[in-house]
Amino acid sequence: MSIFLTQTDIDQINQKRSDRNYSSLYWAMLGRVKKYCENPGLLSHDTTTEWWHHVAEYVTEAAWVYRAGGKNETVKSWLRSTTLELVRRPDDDWVGPFFRKRLDHPEAGNLETTHLSIAVSVSYDLCAEIFTEDEQEEIRQKLQHVAIPLCREWIQRNTHLANWRCILLAGLAVPAAVLGDEETLAYALEEYNLCLNVIQPDGSYAESLQYSNYCYFGLMYAYESLVRAKPELAADISIEPYAKAVKWFVHSYFYNKPLDGWGPHPRPRSANFNDSAAIFGAAPDLLMHISARVKDSQPEIAGLARWMFDKLYIQNPGQGPFYLNSFGFVNRYSFLSMLYYPQAAKPVTPDGAKLPLTACYSNGDCLARNSWDEDENRTILAFRGAADGLYAPGHLHADLNSFILVHNKERILADPGHSCYRNVIRENDCSTRAHNTCTFKTGAGTLQQHRIRQRRIDAAKLPEAPLDRKAKQLIAARADDVSVFGADAAGAYDDAIEKFERFTVLCGEHAVFVIDRIESSQPIKACWNWLLNNRDGELEYKLIHPDRIVARRGGAGMKLFHIGPAEPTGPNYGYIHDAYHPLPNQRGEGASGSGLHFTWTACEEATAFQRIHAIALDDYGPVASWHLRHLSDTNISLEGSDENWNLVLEDNRMIATETFSGRKYVIEVKHEKWSLNKEI
Repeated sequence: MSIFLTQTDIDQINQKRSDRNYSSLYWAMLGRVKKYCENPGLLSHDTTTEWWHHVAEYVTEAAWVYRAGGKNETVKSWLRSTTLELVRRPDDDWVGPFFRKRLDHPEAGNLETTHLSIAVSVSYDLCAEIFTEDEQEEIRQKLQHVAIPLCREWIQRNTHLANWRCILLAGLAVPAAVLGDEETLAYALEEYNLCLNVIQPDGSYAESLQYSNYCYFGLMYAYESLVRAKPELAADISIEPYAKAVKWFVHSYFYNKPLDGWGPHPRPRSANFNDSAAIFGAAPDLLMHISARVKDSQPEIAGLARWMFDKLYIQNPGQGPFYLNSFGFVNRYSFLSMLYYPQAAKPVTPDGAKLPLTACYSNGDCLARNSWDEDENRTILAFRGAADGLYAPGHLHADLNSFILVHNKERILADPGHSCYRNVIRENDCSTRAHNTCTFKTGAGTLQQHRIRQRRIDAAKLPEAPLDRKAKQLIAARADDVSVFGADAAGAYDDAIEKFERFTVLCGEHAVFVIDRIESSQPIKACWNWLLNNRDGELEYKLIHPDRIVARRGGAGMKLFHIGPAEPTGPNYGYIHDAYHPLPNQRGEGASGSGLHFTWTACEEATAFQRIHAIALDDYGPVASWHLRHLSDTNISLEGSDENWNLVLEDNRMIATETFSGRKYVIEVKHEKWSLNKEI
């Protein structure tokens, strides 16, 4: 009996065939698999990736369709020939493409090794009968003596905790389950529990949203392999550490709408801090796996996972591309969604789960919005604050105290995202200067934030303590419709920077104040960097000397005011990327000028700065009616036709007042602890 499609699975699938949504997913998968099978092998005019980077989804989906969707002869012929071609490829091809390291013998595998291992294992598991006895033995030999050793060798040679370890774990767990390799399954069980140490305590992940999904993809396959091969192991391992990530996925999600260059159907957008796609949506297979597996123990999380799946993937099941899926570049549903949709929990909306509108996660991501109703929500503030200790640092940008600002489903102040890792522009994309935060000029050059090393395990496989990002979270709070996030990122720079406190205050739907308090041990010039989203060339902007930018895109408008003496420059032509691709110059990679970079630089050197930036947000036309009243550098007002927000800075507190209603909110520090309170 198959590991990955039991009789119980088949019965549940058959019971769900009359469900309209499942029927759409089912027929769309049949259709796309038959399209794969029109071409010999894994490449066609439709694919832009090399075969390593879509082999897992193509082969596993074909195997599932052949087994569960009727034994189509064309699918059988393609699956059989493709699987045998993979098995007969030289072992060096199983190590990965040319840019992966080759080591002294014994050779170690790479990420691509796991994807080959999963593809061949699932094909054999679901469809062994399409191969002769000799071919089955050939498959078993390749998995036992190439796939498993390559993955195990990588795990034994490397000591860092991050997505790679979890992926290589899956590369040995899946074939071990299919082959009944008890010794390797015991090793995989031990490694699985070790790999859970990559996850922040609240389920968030230090690397990025995208890499959380890739990391948890590996954990998901390892878990499924272990408990399907040996059901009694369910008592020894759990998915709940990463199942908790669903709340982070939901808070990080912005909206779903079409994106120029990606076809007519909606694409999700999310808070793409660090190496993550702007069009990130949580991986459908992961969502369904979580929803089905924790629906009894964590019903709220299970329901939220199902809600997100339905919202992002049900309406357009034929929407591709499907060759960018398994590495997490552009997530689409695959065969595990088909397996677990019939078992998933009923959907629970964020409102139904009573998720707060403002949240801060252990990895430093802080998120605030006006409403969970996507059509009513006007503004989202995503702030890159200080983290707790990081359990799996990697793929980090130098972006502390940066933020993303969304209005009317438009990202106006944006994060650059990431492109092909072998692009020379990558270092620019990762730099502090490319984000909405501060750099500092000294006589020796420009100070930018440092990135930190990866977390390690010792010879006894004990993880070191979570790593310190050298920043301090000051506040993450909400009162009524006012949210405030604050962090001190000074420790991420050279010792010359002694304080870089930034507070971002979202007031209602239309006003944002950014307050910076900077101190240094030597004279510096502070530089305030702003990255505006021009990914489709549709941004309209005007830099009005000396103190403001007016920008519009789509139905949204922004006025950004700099308060205090400084010299503006820009635009310089940066980048806004939609999604990573392993090859250069592909769809998803932003062109030069897709990000417009503006900077205000302090006119004089100093050892202390206090600056306010005031940002008004509104519809395309009405944003013109917003004005700044500059009473002093510590007392300003953003004034619109229906509301006015006044900000006053004092030594140890900030006071935000909506003057029409008289509502007053005080942000203050007492005994080194910041708070937000409504003053009656």
